[in-house]
Amino acid sequence: MIVFSWSFILVTGGPQILDFLMSSLTEFEIVPDRVLHQHIIEALVERGDDSALSTIQQMAEEQQWNTFGQDRVAEIILERRLAMRDSPMSTWNMMQAAKKQARLVASSRRILGAGFDAVSTPTQTEMALINHPARETYGNTMKTLVAKTPINLFIPLNKRLEHFIHSGHFSEATHCFWQAVDKGYAIKPIQMQLAVIATLLDKGNEGLAEARHIIKSQWPTWVNLPSPRKTPRFPIVMPLMFQRLMQVEDAYMSDSDLIKMALFDFYEICAHTDGLTVKHHAAMTAARRLIESGRSQPAVLVLTAIYLSKWRKMYGFGQVPLKMLMRAFALSRNARGVWWCMVAVLCRRERPNRYFLAEVKNLMSYMEEFFDSSALNAIDHVHDALQQKRDGAQQWSNTHRSHRERLATRSELTSPSAGTVEMDWPLDHVVKQFDEELEFDRLIGRAQFSPEDLVYWWREDRAAFLTRRQPEHPLYPSKDPSRPRV
Repeated sequence: MIVFSWSFILVTGGPQILDFLMSSLTEFEIVPDRVLHQHIIEALVERGDDSALSTIQQMAEEQQWNTFGQDRVAEIILERRLAMRDSPMSTWNMMQAAKKQARLVASSRRILGAGFDAVSTPTQTEMALINHPARETYGNTMKTLVAKTPINLFIPLNKRLEHFIHSGHFSEATHCFWQAVDKGYAIKPIQMQLAVIATLLDKGNEGLAEARHIIKSQWPTWVNLPSPRKTPRFPIVMPLMFQRLMQVEDAYMSDSDLIKMALFDFYEICAHTDGLTVKHHAAMTAARRLIESGRSQPAVLVLTAIYLSKWRKMYGFGQVPLKMLMRAFALSRNARGVWWCMVAVLCRRERPNRYFLAEVKNLMSYMEEFFDSSALNAIDHVHDALQQKRDGAQQWSNTHRSHRERLATRSELTSPSAGTVEMDWPLDHVVKQFDEELEFDRLIGRAQFSPEDLVYWWREDRAAFLTRRQPEHPLYPSKDPSRPRV
């Protein structure tokens, strides 16, 4: 007796099932009954084609099985076809489709863009075409099961906005935000913030009016919702970023200032929101756009602010940001800035990647036109050292200095100008003395105080009693108008 199991049917193709049936029926001289005949038809409908059904029916007529005729075969085909339309192809796929549909319905209550009408069940059925195998009709079956809705509508709006911002598609981020608004969904403050950030990164100062329009149109709707939760993620008070954008005058905000404000707020949102990731991708795209539009100095300001912020210490500042910063320095005709970026990569633990070296090579023709010979010689020496380090030269394999070593060196400095590394020094000596953070402060002109100045400014008696009355005075600790202010 032949026993069929669904596990056998799932892993076996139609021709193999037909060969197994023909050989078994012929070898053992089996005359199927109605149950076995029905199982054979169902298996061939699932995995076979019209030729297999014709072969079995011809064999049944020749051997006179006397089970049922063509009408019953058509009914079985129709039953299996209807079952396949409600659950695609066999029991295993039916279970998977049911799980997927259950997850979709459950997620529709919390995901923007989905609802209870996202999955449609066909109300009409048609006679199955027995001249096509079931595998070829699987795609048409799935089209009737799932409504024609873009897949990105089933992703949370927060994640969609974050993805578009990270990938540099700022206009698409604002588009999907307004698409959600037009659908009538309740927009949360974090989504408003991401939309405002995308607008500022995309248009800079020109997008300030559009950013204010988002705030004015969506924030009152959120405040008037019934019982909003008063948490940092769902605030009842307007976020500080919105307050600054509403109060600032357009003439006093440059593109670099708006981009820096948008990027730092974006970092804060990604760092404190589940499911979002802190990356420098958006900053690189914004800096690249500024450079391509001929505004290399604002790009330097944006990347410099990121390097000096806590986000560089927490999430690093790799060779890709350094490459973009080097390009901005080169187009700003800052030879020492280009040299600093190259030496910083040379003094790090990892090897230079080929993209950084290719960027240096591409900028050489521009730098040869505007930089002097001494700066070009220093940059050429560093470029050769970077190439040797990438090739595995032992001379540059131990150039990294730990944070503890850099702090020990800084504590030995006697004045702000002490320890300055010059570009014309031998490269071996430069690598030994180079302090990435301290040299960057000197590069951008940040104030450096001597130890005597620090002691003077932070002396306890000066901080406590410089502008206040003495402790023995009856009006202590009020301020003394006769004492000078410094």
